Amino acid sequence: ASAYGQSFPGHCTNDPECRLTQGFIFVLNWLITLKQFAIFPVEDQLREFVPLLEHMAGPEVREIWQTAPWYILLDKPDWAETFLHAISHLEGFVAADGDYAPPPEDKDLRFERSCKRMGSDVLEGGQCSEMAVWRQRGLSGETDKAEAILNLIRVAFAPPCFQHAARSIVCFGAAVRNLFETPLGRPWPGIQTQAEPVDSPSYWRLCQQPGVTHRQVGQAVLHFLAADVVQIGDELQVDILWTATSDDSCIMVGTGFHNQGDSYYSFVHTLPQAHLAHWECSFRAKAGPEDRLGHRSGAGAATVSISGFTTVTTCRVPTNSSSELMLLNELDMGASLEVSLLPTAPRGWRPEPLRLCPRPRPERRVISACSATLHNADYVHKVMPHAVEDWLNYHFLIGVEHFTLFDTDGSFEPYVRRFVASGQVTYHPRFPAQVATKLGLLTSGLKSKKEHRHMLMEPHALEQCVWENRQVSDWVVVIHSFEEYLHSPVFNQNWGVVQLRHLVQTWASEVPRTALFEFFQEPMGGPRNPAARTVLSTWTGKRGLELSDFKDLEAHHAE
Repeated sequence: ASAYGQSFPGHCTNDPECRLTQGFIFVLNWLITLKQFAIFPVEDQLREFVPLLEHMAGPEVREIWQTAPWYILLDKPDWAETFLHAISHLEGFVAADGDYAPPPEDKDLRFERSCKRMGSDVLEGGQCSEMAVWRQRGLSGETDKAEAILNLIRVAFAPPCFQHAARSIVCFGAAVRNLFETPLGRPWPGIQTQAEPVDSPSYWRLCQQPGVTHRQVGQAVLHFLAADVVQIGDELQVDILWTATSDDSCIMVGTGFHNQGDSYYSFVHTLPQAHLAHWECSFRAKAGPEDRLGHRSGAGAATVSISGFTTVTTCRVPTNSSSELMLLNELDMGASLEVSLLPTAPRGWRPEPLRLCPRPRPERRVISACSATLHNADYVHKVMPHAVEDWLNYHFLIGVEHFTLFDTDGSFEPYVRRFVASGQVTYHPRFPAQVATKLGLLTSGLKSKKEHRHMLMEPHALEQCVWENRQVSDWVVVIHSFEEYLHSPVFNQNWGVVQLRHLVQTWASEVPRTALFEFFQEPMGGPRNPAARTVLSTWTGKRGLELSDFKDLEAHHAE
């Protein structure tokens, strides 16, 4: 919305909702930027962000905030709730005063406290006391609420009240908090609600899995990678993982902030229109392959992309419907659930229906592993014979129970064949080509191997791996490729061979409701041990982060 407004200023000027969204975008920009400082060291990040922060506190942003039609939020409770949610979080980051106490229940005290944290005194005689006057007039009905909001934003950004753009927008948000209506009904699912496996003897997947289901919609192709059915409270929800590409020879890519500008680390982004998909779900429960009619029921859908690479659409299954009964009961494996995604906006995407099929629930695993999109296994074997097999066997030894392995060129098949036959490995050969032919060409089908972009589909592969392990494994660990090993010298010295599954279960029990553990890497390298028989004994020293550090060390060994 911000970019659109800059590119087509006349269009946004004449569209109140666009102008309001522009104002909200800058609230989010402040929140996201300051939140990064809370995660990463400020000293390492601040210099890069100084121009951005100066811009976001400058005249252009102040004018956008001053002139945005905030009164529209009076008629849009969900928008108002979103704005106030962002303002509440932004308050803590802007104040940076270490005050983590919950806000007062008293509405007036909460308003006064929030503005005080921003350096604004709204009490009688204070430099921002006029804000308290207009707020009270709006609450009492003495003044129309829309007029009160217009005056509150005027006072917040004018002397003597104005101090800094971010502080002023937070104080304004605190002032209008109680002028807005709360959304009707309660959000579903609740913030503290946890999805659980469905209490049934089967679990559900796209009928074509582990393959990819494709649906053409106009000039776009939707690639459905995975699906699952979960239980939230007493209700069921169908989750669908997908990404979208154009039907021409182009793809949209971007790099992560760790590898900005490095084309090797280019990742495919889903088409922007995927973020704007508004669907309703229609279900048809089919008791068997001969049931051509089934029973249809409808429900709303929500679509969101957290990463920008893939998109998740969720459909709430109507209670007491034939679809719900089918999902909860043990059925013949010929049964299926047909899910139709129906657009609620004109010219919206209308893909052909998807089919979910039941599968026998396997024995539950504690920990499973995912690889990135690997390539050129023959070269790896030439440099270090049996590197792939050693990598897999080592992790099976310490407690990983299953691997899901992806490659771009099919080269790993002979090296993982026996593991696949034993059920220890699920192998996705030529994964990018499974999603789209052009992705297969770009990752492994070009004449010049130097032009291959092997990493294009890594985020999608990791997402699909996690989804394949839903309701199957308690934990999933990403071990990108055969040069990464889960290892701790301290644990081995103190306890001998460490069983990873027991370790993770212990950690999780000590910190209830833990969802993620992050392991940091220690690069190994330096001179190669000529007597080594495995990867583990080939490079036994810390490499550090710069290869150039080892030139002197190699020269010393040569002497």
